[in-house]
Amino acid sequence: MHIYIDTKMAEELFERSEGLLKRLEKASKFSTKFQVYPYQEAGRVAQELVALAESIPEIENPQSKDEVVQAELKRRLDGEATSLDHYLSGKPYDFDTILTMYGIPRSDITQLRTWLEGNRAQTLDSIDRLFQSTDIQNYELGLNADVPNVRRQSEEFSAVQIQKYHKRLGKLLQYL
Repeated sequence: MHIYIDTKMAEELFERSEGLLKRLEKASKFSTKFQVYPYQEAGRVAQELVALAESIPEIENPQSKDEVVQAELKRRLDGEATSLDHYLSGKPYDFDTILTMYGIPRSDITQLRTWLEGNRAQTLDSIDRLFQSTDIQNYELGLNADVPNVRRQSEEFSAVQIQKYHKRLGKLLQYL
């Protein structure tokens, strides 16, 4: 059975989720500027993220592009809410929290060991082929933009660097 959200409802969901994420971004910028996090606002945003995620129907096996987008939106909203709730609680991260943050089903974890054991030879061959074909000297790991804190930090860092660039460019143009 496929539960589909119509286009108008999908647009409303995207607008609401974008608004919530902008509020989180504002809280992060506020925190950077004033060295204090607006916990009450973050708590309200977390509750709204949970409510919005619950309003989206669960799709186990998406069959279309729209269903994939819908399922991914629900997963991201759940992950952002869990990450924010956990940050606000001040507790250390545990395994279950990380699974919830990234929307990883527990069944994937429990079945992983048997899958790895069954595909060990092919996996080792694949790793060896990758090793042989990769130039390690010039290889750098990119930012994982799927991690909310990493994404926010990289956006803030980029904004500061762009601001510096604009100032330097402005001074150069004034000089010319």
